[in-house]
Amino acid sequence: MKGGVVVLGNLSIGSLPLEDLAKEFGWTLEKAFSLEALSNLAAERGVAAVLFDSADLQMLWKQALPLVREAAPGSLAILCHRFSEAIPWAELTEAGAFHSLRLPLALDEVRQSFGFACAAKSGTAVNLLSLPAAPRKPAAALVMSQAAGKVA
Repeated sequence: MKGGVVVLGNLSIGSLPLEDLAKEFGWTLEKAFSLEALSNLAAERGVAAVLFDSADLQMLWKQALPLVREAAPGSLAILCHRFSEAIPWAELTEAGAFHSLRLPLALDEVRQSFGFACAAKSGTAVNLLSLPAAPRKPAAALVMSQAAGKVA
């Protein structure tokens, strides 16, 4: 798979083996300490996903997200934020974010996010929201049929 994952800014990854995790998905792990460095990496190698913390960039996510997307077009933007931050998910996705991760990062959550990104980049992802919903019986009818001994 082309490119890699970029950790933008001074995002603290602690002792997480993110480089090994990125390799599991066929990616490299790079660090970029500025939007300009991110843009250069995107131009040189291609970038599959960008992990960033808007607070580390000293701006609100609404300001940071378009700048990240502009610096690395075609990459998947993954906002990292603190548990105490209320993130309006609908607004975030509408603005172009791919996913979000809570800080401090947890390896299993990062693995899941990378898996989502890998599926999206390979074209194997399915948008479940676009599938037609199965027909449903109203809850009251379901309860009545079960009470009468019928199988719904």
